[in-house]
Amino acid sequence: NINYREENQIDRLTRLGLFKDPVPRPAPIPSPQDTSQSLQARARSYLALNCSTCHRPQGGGTANFNFDITLPLADNKYVDAPPAQGTFEIADARVVAPGDPFRSVLLYRALKSGRGHMPQFGSNVIDRQGIRLLRDWIRSMSSEQTTPSGQTTTEASSWSERIHELKSIDGSEKLDQKLAAMLKSTPNAIALSLACSDPDLSDQLRQRIIQTGIENAQPMIRDLFEHYLPEEQRIKRLGPTIDEQTLLTLTGSPERGQQLFELAEDVNCRLCHRIGSVGQAVGPDLSGIGTQQTAAELLTSLVRPSEKIDSKYRTLQVLTLDGEVITGIVVEETSEQLKLVYATGKAREIATDDIELIQPLSKSVMPEQLLSGMTAAQAADLLAYLGAQRKIGPLQHNQAT
Repeated sequence: NINYREENQIDRLTRLGLFKDPVPRPAPIPSPQDTSQSLQARARSYLALNCSTCHRPQGGGTANFNFDITLPLADNKYVDAPPAQGTFEIADARVVAPGDPFRSVLLYRALKSGRGHMPQFGSNVIDRQGIRLLRDWIRSMSSEQTTPSGQTTTEASSWSERIHELKSIDGSEKLDQKLAAMLKSTPNAIALSLACSDPDLSDQLRQRIIQTGIENAQPMIRDLFEHYLPEEQRIKRLGPTIDEQTLLTLTGSPERGQQLFELAEDVNCRLCHRIGSVGQAVGPDLSGIGTQQTAAELLTSLVRPSEKIDSKYRTLQVLTLDGEVITGIVVEETSEQLKLVYATGKAREIATDDIELIQPLSKSVMPEQLLSGMTAAQAADLLAYLGAQRKIGPLQHNQAT
């Protein structure tokens, strides 16, 4: 619905007789930069433009929500919804926590670098202007809180006071101590990182915050500040194009790979795979994978998971009679119901009488680009750990996970 050579394209196609009936022309979605529009309209437009390619039915996103701007906000299923793939040590985390952007995993993922950054595909540049738009929209939903003294304040005014306190601290040692204390908390780190993009912050204080953030021992904190560094000082990650042959020549550490698999908040293999008693048996059990696949085959399964799919784990798409589309792996089937498991590990039972259509998909439920946010050394460590798994025979699990 745009002009081409001074004529509207739909008008031209209509004039040429391609359409029997008039073509509907819905208004274009608002520009995220159009300040005459509401915060909600601009923010939802931003999410639709940047995130809905994957976060929609069959889009490849593994979370159970969508950014379809044509649906009512409640049907997007992300407001006040608990995150399915990690909280990043945010207490009472939500995908979007109404009134509290710093408890919203969506904001954290958009602001961080490296593994877990969203959008996963396309540009790796952190869009600070877009993130501030999301922050302001989430904050506008509801932000009143009660202080210990019984006074009502807002999350926005509370953070304004804390930034003002930082500005008034006299002495670099006191400032460093205050920043170190604040950066023990992921929500505080999100707020401080966004504060660094505030033009009213002095260059000296901005650099002190960034330096303290970069020196933090926790990657989930450090990744929030990396994008302020010059390009040449940032961590070199694999990105979307991986040189598999070069990666296979690296010697990884199984011990470090185990830490990635079992503990890393932004590595979600254990949501669907189990090694020993760690993880969930949605996809194949990996406890003996080192006896079944070579390092090259393991790498292929991580980089291109849809290239070879075991028939037992093929993704099915189920269309219900009321029009709902459900995608997952079948773990149980009877004459009365079908039990599917999403990529997040959550199960869904569907009555057979409610099913209109079932069809297999050629795309694996396992997301692509799992290694793009890792360094080459981290990917080599994960490969080394998987290759070291030599368990023979069925496992006996004594612990529910």
